[in-house]
Amino acid sequence: MATKTRVVLDLNTRVKVIHASERDKLSVKQIMKMCNISKILVYEILKKKMEILTILQAVKHTLMFPQEESQLTHYT
Repeated sequence: MATKTRVVLDLNTRVKVIHASERDKLSVKQIMKMCNISKILVYEILKKKMEILTILQAVKHTLMFPQEESQLTHYT
């Protein structure tokens, strides 16, 4: 039985896959070759597109408006 290697992509690569599909109108096969990922992973990223883009917006917002340590809410 062949062993499978789990590929974990960073947020930028996931967004790149989404943009390649949406903006550049690349096929799944082209995206697979461009990012060196499996067909299933491409489809999983596209399926979770809204979740990924929401996370991206949250990260951008956090980087643009960092809170001071005293303003952060700490949960115990």
